[in-house]
Amino acid sequence: MSKYYKQVLLNYLSLVSMLSILIAFVSISIFEKSYKEMINANMNEILAFNQNNLIDSIISIKDDIRFSIFQKESGQTKAILSDNISVNEYLKIKSIYDYLTMLELKHNQAVNGIHLYYKNSDIMISSKYGLKVVDEGWNKDINISWVDGVSDSDTDEIWIPTRPENLTISPVSAVEYNFSYVMAYNKILTDNTIYICIDFNELYLKDKLSHGIEGKNYVLDHNGNVISVSHGDEKLIYRNIEGFLEHEKHFQFDINDVKYLVSFIINKQTGWYLVNQYPIDSLYGALKTIKIIVIIIAAFLSIIGISISIFLAHKSYLPIKGLVYKLSSSYGVNFRQKRSEFKVIDNFITNLDLQIHKMENTVNQNRSSLESQLINDLANNRIKSYDILKERTEFLGINFDKVYYVLVNLSIKINAQNIPLIEKHMIRYELIEKINDLSDTENIILINEESEQSINLLINTNSEYGILISDKIKLITALKKILGANIKIQAIITQMTNSVLKLDEQYVLLARLKKYAFYIPDEHIITYKLLDRVNNSQSIDQKLIQNFTHSVFSMDYQNLMPSINRIHLQLLDNNCTYEVCNDAMYQLINSVTRYIEHMNYKYKGNPYSLFTTAGDIDMFKQALVKEIRNIHNDINEKNEDDAGYIINKVKQYVNDNVAENLSLNTISEKVYITPQYLSTLFKKKTGSNLSAYIISVRIDKAKHLLNDTSYSIAEIGRCIGYETSHYFIKKFKESEGMTPKQYRNHRS
Repeated sequence: MSKYYKQVLLNYLSLVSMLSILIAFVSISIFEKSYKEMINANMNEILAFNQNNLIDSIISIKDDIRFSIFQKESGQTKAILSDNISVNEYLKIKSIYDYLTMLELKHNQAVNGIHLYYKNSDIMISSKYGLKVVDEGWNKDINISWVDGVSDSDTDEIWIPTRPENLTISPVSAVEYNFSYVMAYNKILTDNTIYICIDFNELYLKDKLSHGIEGKNYVLDHNGNVISVSHGDEKLIYRNIEGFLEHEKHFQFDINDVKYLVSFIINKQTGWYLVNQYPIDSLYGALKTIKIIVIIIAAFLSIIGISISIFLAHKSYLPIKGLVYKLSSSYGVNFRQKRSEFKVIDNFITNLDLQIHKMENTVNQNRSSLESQLINDLANNRIKSYDILKERTEFLGINFDKVYYVLVNLSIKINAQNIPLIEKHMIRYELIEKINDLSDTENIILINEESEQSINLLINTNSEYGILISDKIKLITALKKILGANIKIQAIITQMTNSVLKLDEQYVLLARLKKYAFYIPDEHIITYKLLDRVNNSQSIDQKLIQNFTHSVFSMDYQNLMPSINRIHLQLLDNNCTYEVCNDAMYQLINSVTRYIEHMNYKYKGNPYSLFTTAGDIDMFKQALVKEIRNIHNDINEKNEDDAGYIINKVKQYVNDNVAENLSLNTISEKVYITPQYLSTLFKKKTGSNLSAYIISVRIDKAKHLLNDTSYSIAEIGRCIGYETSHYFIKKFKESEGMTPKQYRNHRS
């Protein structure tokens, strides 16, 4: 047996030994990690269950009671939160007591009492104790330490752990164990502070925690005081609590010589710890068995591996021996060789050659991606030197031998609607193919697909800027003929530079030009000269904005799009900056939002998204007009449903304000609809005009004043909204066929 063969055998044995040890170690680690993860997941489920129990049984009840007390629209709430309540106000106190008693009965299993202490009046109203007036011994029977607790706190609300309550006021003396939620209302106004306390039954929480959950579960405050303990253990079962807060979420702990896995979670609302302790032996007993089985399997595999190693060492030595003979023969050393040994070496060389060709084909197939990556690296200034650039370009077979570099962005817009996504992709791929076919021999074009509708071209040319633009116009014309009339192509051409390493500056320029392109979608060519507008201080005429706003508020659909078009045209004529253009568009959207607020309309969308998601100004205008019509339709449908309510509200307002200026605009603002729609709706529902109704109400009021008062004609006219007696007499005579004076004389 040769020395080389022994070395190969030793290597195999070493490899098998290491693999066996590694497999055993990894297997044990994986099993142990998986098992621990399973345990942690189980503990997390238990903690989550406890958390949900606490929220369902305590927090949600607290929130329900608190909401019931503080709902501002409720007359009962106004009585409770009154800061000037007196002990003599028996009806108010009785009403508050009944309300608190109702809330306690609603949650009678969990809640032992709801108490309100009015600091200004020094009285307490309680669902449990009724009315208590402060005197020197008022708190001997009742534990009110919660008042001082929240008063000394930095916050308006606190949770108080277990608080024994001596029930000496009941026929049989007893002790209740409650924990409480306390809140101070108007705490800043110390003289008018109202303290609210909700007592929760500890036994109720204990029952919740012990129901259907493994291990022992209880609640601790941040000082380690037990709030509730499951499984009927009334005493503190978690001993030696010191250092508990410094532990991780899951940790081991000895309790009465028994190892437990202790897990906890902090409830954010109360700051309490929800704790579960579980015996470790029942958790990790199965893990020890798994470790022993894995070690036995690893030992068995080692034995098999040694046998396989001997076989493989012998098998592997034969072709290696042939390779040694072949290499040695090239130096004039003769060996007796078997034919199969040379075949192995020849096959190896042949396969190596095939791999090299395969690698070359892979590079060619991914050429476009590599070129795109080159442009991205130049755009992001990742290529710092010409040496690195030369290495990259030579690898791709690219030669930047022209003087100037320019960046061109082609944006593709498909005019046809409902085109399938796959067809859009095919159009983009066809465009890229046609660009390669139509590019002239003078320019080197690298193509970078920026997005589905945007392509960047890096051009190296000797042409002047004007000639380059002319060439690009010809290119776009040729592409449109090939792709069809439904395709709109827009080219953005940046400024020429003589250094390709400054391409990142051109990308910044391109980004600014794209913002202007939004407002001129019909321009085929956009150049860097458009940025000369940056010093233009022209702004939009606000009368145009007001005209659009009037169209929105008056539902003038015929003027909506023309008013937007006039604004767009003025922005273009004034060569406004894109900041001014954006501001004008946001003013249009602000007009819509003001209309929504004015009409008290619950709008579910976001009108500003119409601008941020639109591809160009034309798409934005169409989307904005469509959204306005949808809002108008929704409002009209809602008003049709509420027509009776609106008409009654209008009549009530007219009757209550007969002396005021009852214009159509004023009344429409009171019912949140447009003047035109109010006029139409009133006519439709009552059969008469709103103006005729106003006159009839005023005349009826005038007749009453003529009969029952001695006011002069002029005074009566002013009382019903007519500034001049002449106009009042005219309207009265039109209605009654006689003057007010004749009417008064006739009635008398």
